[in-house]
Amino acid sequence: MARAKLRQIFDADADFLDSLDDIKSCDEVLARTRDVLVAKGIARMSYHFAPPFHSQTGERAVIYQHGFPDDWMRLYLDAGFRAADPVPGIVMAQTAPMTWIDALAQADERPETAAFVRQLRAHGLEHGVGVPLFGPGGRDAYSSFDLARPMTDADRPLTRQFREIAQAAHLRVSHLVLEEVNQGSQLSMRETEVLSWLVAGKSRTDIGTILDLSPATIDTYQRRIFAKLDVNDRLHAALSALSRGLVQL
Repeated sequence: MARAKLRQIFDADADFLDSLDDIKSCDEVLARTRDVLVAKGIARMSYHFAPPFHSQTGERAVIYQHGFPDDWMRLYLDAGFRAADPVPGIVMAQTAPMTWIDALAQADERPETAAFVRQLRAHGLEHGVGVPLFGPGGRDAYSSFDLARPMTDADRPLTRQFREIAQAAHLRVSHLVLEEVNQGSQLSMRETEVLSWLVAGKSRTDIGTILDLSPATIDTYQRRIFAKLDVNDRLHAALSALSRGLVQL
């Protein structure tokens, strides 16, 4: 019976992973992921997605969650409070799953961090596991799960399953976001080439030489790029391009 149940779980995971490429909505990816994880007994989960060069607890992070208390989420969705959460940063730096307890043991001693940890424990949220997720173009994310009880050695396989499922879902979300960004920017192939050399720090003359175009033509492409990215200078164009995954270093 136990073997049959285990096989049923693995088959369900395989079906979910195989179906991801057919999902066209980030919301549906996350909802399907939640359903698979809840079926495994996970009581709470979170997913923190931020643009490249931004923190998973910063103002631009998008937070998806399931199962956390409403009063806790009212606190956590305040960007000032969330910025004091030390766990995602520690987990991302570790590049491996960590229990919240182990991560908190490495937290700094700033007053705002201590205040965050007190609230975390007051809400009974101390037995979770944080998991780093990695995506294309530096689009990394943080995810966590909580069984609403202390973890045991018997739960280690669940951590591996969570990581595999969450990583696959994150890759699908990343690709959907990149598709939307690329459609929105509508840069031509030549504009993308010019932008790539701008990001690399090449001058207008250098880019013209590389692409066999006149400096005046490079100027024209540069003005079009600035307009499409809604920026006014090379530095902001480079930062926007990198954060949106339009080019890579």
